[in-house]
Amino acid sequence: MKVAEWFRRASEPEFNQIEAQFELGQMYYLGYGFVKRDFKEALRWFQKAAEAGQVDSQYNTAYLYQYGLGVESNLETAIRWYERAARHGHALSQVDVANLYASQRTAWGYERAKFWYEHACSQNCFEAYRKLGDLYYWGLGCEVDRAKAVCYYRKAAEQGDILSKIKLDEPVD
Repeated sequence: MKVAEWFRRASEPEFNQIEAQFELGQMYYLGYGFVKRDFKEALRWFQKAAEAGQVDSQYNTAYLYQYGLGVESNLETAIRWYERAARHGHALSQVDVANLYASQRTAWGYERAKFWYEHACSQNCFEAYRKLGDLYYWGLGCEVDRAKAVCYYRKAAEQGDILSKIKLDEPVD
């Protein structure tokens, strides 16, 4: 029996194994385990696991909606799924939802972006440090505070973030 069949069987209502649903989504997303790459099928399995609370599936569902993979692109739905995962502490979801809010280029969007970047910073996420630094540097969703911006750029640069090193005018390895 193929691996995909075992995961499908484990996903049936009588067993309802959420991790098996996630793994099926991964298999279809990547096209491995004797299944062809199929974003629509990946979304079906990710969303099933996401609705049951599986955080990585919530992130993957958001990603598929954001980029229109297997479904028409829908940023509102992507934001909703990213936020569900972000509320569970998923740092990548926190950064991605912050990026979507910042891309709205509104005061409210920048405030929401700042909120989520700060959460990702609490998990020592270099990208969040850099992007929070950008908000402070330009005064987006907050008052301009170049000293605070430099502090955030340094935290990102300490983790090897090249863009932050460039912003600090430090040598890039």
